[in-house]
Amino acid sequence: YGGVRVWNDADSGIEVYAEPGIKHMDGLSIYFLPYGYRSVDYSLLDAKQTQLLLFHDEIVGHSKHHNGRVSEIGIPRAELDRDDWALVLGGHIHLSQDLNFQHTPAYHIGTPLELVQDPDGAEKGALVVDFDGTINVEFVQSPFPKVQRLITTWTGTVEGVQEEVQEYGKTIQLSGNVVLLTVQHDGTMPMRARRELLQYFKGNTDVACAEVKMEATYKQQIDDAADAIVFQRGTPLPEQIAGWTRTAHDNPKVHTVMDEIIRRTHA
Repeated sequence: YGGVRVWNDADSGIEVYAEPGIKHMDGLSIYFLPYGYRSVDYSLLDAKQTQLLLFHDEIVGHSKHHNGRVSEIGIPRAELDRDDWALVLGGHIHLSQDLNFQHTPAYHIGTPLELVQDPDGAEKGALVVDFDGTINVEFVQSPFPKVQRLITTWTGTVEGVQEEVQEYGKTIQLSGNVVLLTVQHDGTMPMRARRELLQYFKGNTDVACAEVKMEATYKQQIDDAADAIVFQRGTPLPEQIAGWTRTAHDNPKVHTVMDEIIRRTHA
């Protein structure tokens, strides 16, 4: 991405490979396969050395995402699953996992941090690879907070939500972790309740940090054909929807919104 120039400095002690490359050391060779490159130049390998491969991509049919999806694109397994390698380690997929190769040990390393917007609930940390004639790998768990997602229902009071949070705390660890709380409501939850819940987390718990999201839910029940919505020809669709909404809701704010939709339609 152009940023390799920042790191590839002789005095930094850091080497970044924007293209495939190999680094030979005493008894060990490390082959680097950056993202976007999906084949290895095996002519560069030294059979007298122990070979370690580091890649950054997905493995077709083997890499699993946090939602259970298995990768359909990426590097073909057969390209890397060879006994040339003593160990294969991959990036790109944030979920630590065994790739179950047939001819060599292979893993996605995972990440030291859990994404707030896309938590997977997996162990987070780093792999320490030690080489002394043979390769030894140790997983070191990350000390960083994990993300805990909570969903509660608004029952009319902040105290009611707090009680639900406390119930969660009996089965999952909230202390020291990031809490993302979603409070589902039917439109009756006041904005001040969110501020009060944030104050509750800050002053009455030992969570690392917290966020509170208000989520309004509504479901119109249509029980039989008599309640069905019938659209009439000749009348603009927004006006028909607005008319139906007025009959289904007695909330003045809903009427105001629908009137604004009609105004903008005719503007």
